[in-house]
Amino acid sequence: MKGKNYLLLMVFFANIVFSQVGIGTANPRGALDINKETTNTMGLVLPTNENPNNLINPMGGNVAIGTIMYDSALSCVRVFKSTGWSNCLCDQCGPTPGFALDCSSGALSGTFTAGAAGSGSKVINYTNATGQSYGAISIASTGVTGLTATAPAGTLANGNGSITLTISGTPSAAGTASFAVTIAGQTCTFNVQVNGNSPSFTLDCSSGAQVGTFTAQAQGVGTKIINYTGASGQSYGSISIASTGVTGLTATAPAGTLTGSGGITLTITGTPSAAGVASFTVSLGGQTCMFTVNVGGQVFRRMNVLGLATEPWYAPLGNNTYASRAMLTSAQNFGQNGTYPTSGFNIISNTSAQGQTLKNLINDNNIDIIIVGYNYNANATSIPILEDFVKNKKGVLIYSEEYQASLSAQLINRICGGTTTLGKIAGSQYDQLTDVNDPILNGPFGDIRGKIIGSDWTGTAYYVRSGTPSGVTVLANRFNDTSTPLMFKHNSLGFIYMGDSGWLGGSATDTRNTIFPIGMNASGVPQTKPWVGNTTSYSGFLYANTIVWAVQYAQTNTDTNYMIP
Repeated sequence: MKGKNYLLLMVFFANIVFSQVGIGTANPRGALDINKETTNTMGLVLPTNENPNNLINPMGGNVAIGTIMYDSALSCVRVFKSTGWSNCLCDQCGPTPGFALDCSSGALSGTFTAGAAGSGSKVINYTNATGQSYGAISIASTGVTGLTATAPAGTLANGNGSITLTISGTPSAAGTASFAVTIAGQTCTFNVQVNGNSPSFTLDCSSGAQVGTFTAQAQGVGTKIINYTGASGQSYGSISIASTGVTGLTATAPAGTLTGSGGITLTITGTPSAAGVASFTVSLGGQTCMFTVNVGGQVFRRMNVLGLATEPWYAPLGNNTYASRAMLTSAQNFGQNGTYPTSGFNIISNTSAQGQTLKNLINDNNIDIIIVGYNYNANATSIPILEDFVKNKKGVLIYSEEYQASLSAQLINRICGGTTTLGKIAGSQYDQLTDVNDPILNGPFGDIRGKIIGSDWTGTAYYVRSGTPSGVTVLANRFNDTSTPLMFKHNSLGFIYMGDSGWLGGSATDTRNTIFPIGMNASGVPQTKPWVGNTTSYSGFLYANTIVWAVQYAQTNTDTNYMIP
């Protein structure tokens, strides 16, 4: 009996799996047959909705391919295919024609001129859409190239509507720029007329005023006016033109619009690389003109330098064995064809001149620049003389000292004002230059901002412990400690303080990494030097750039007729 029941169950299951459904017929001719032979008096009512996108799949995801529905908005039957919902399933749908794009009727805005950036828009109308989706539109112009029509991705509304394209770019020439728009299998074309540059619009680089004097390897600033006529609203972006020929200068102006006749003022800044002619090519609204700037060679008088130190390697004393003097006398550094051309230096040296002796040295030799190194200490009679030299003669004092903190602070306070105090910090082996864009840190001998400089002997330098003077630029700090300045420069007077009086030590043959922080070659040209702690000392470049600044300051400011009373 159990076997018969099992057989009956299997037959019933097979009938479920492979059977068809018939409604009104005992012999279904498919998976579903709704029929009463030929006498059926009732039809099939399909699922109805005004938008096919409202239909859902109860299993999740898109509706199944082959799903059929009645679109009440279009009054027709539609089926879901792999490409989305079909158009109406009818041979002739009465008053509802197929989907169409219209590129002719929509508004076109914007004026386009050859060689000038322009923007506008174009409305593309459509009719009888059925919810078709489309991707982001980007159409490059043909004919006249350089323009692009764009619109974000979207979905066409059922029925009629429009899409707005944004047109932008710089047309390559005058003429017709064409755009072929394709959406949901339909294509139409519209054109944009590109005007030629108005023959009356001109740029004139010759007549506008030019102001400013430029000298090789010296920072300069000036202006140049570029005149124009016959402009018709051409816009232009911000201008930045690098000089050619003589490099190092840049002409700039903010963005604007050219209207009628007028002028654009360019600001010219920079440090010319050499003497000669710097050229600038200006292009605006499809027009171009060029102007030039004459860059003069530097004509420096021969500088008189006084070196004060007790040992010849820490100030320009003695012979050219040591960096402090060798770098000054190197033709490759400061000769007529050197990195920074000068007329050279008359070097006077002394180890201990104070008071009247110091005053006589300055007056008798008409000193421009004083370089103080280890172990010269200006005493109470010399401090007023050095102050007078800086403030009234307008000479340059590069002062480095590390044995008399109170006297050095007195000198700083008399020149700079304030209440600066100095002190040593044990264990300091190297220091760090700041990131300020100062000629001493970014000059002809290199950009050394943020670099390391070696400390001559560990823990001997004097740092500013309190009261950093106002009106100075800090050039170096204790390593990883921006609150403790080591070196600073007065912003208007020729005064530099350096807390390490051995900073000028160095020679071409010395390889020690805790003393003599300057590296140089046999010709006195500055080089980097490997330093303690796997660091690299840039002290030679710091010294060379400092001398450049000192020469420029003395040339411009020092009163060669002034005698210290």
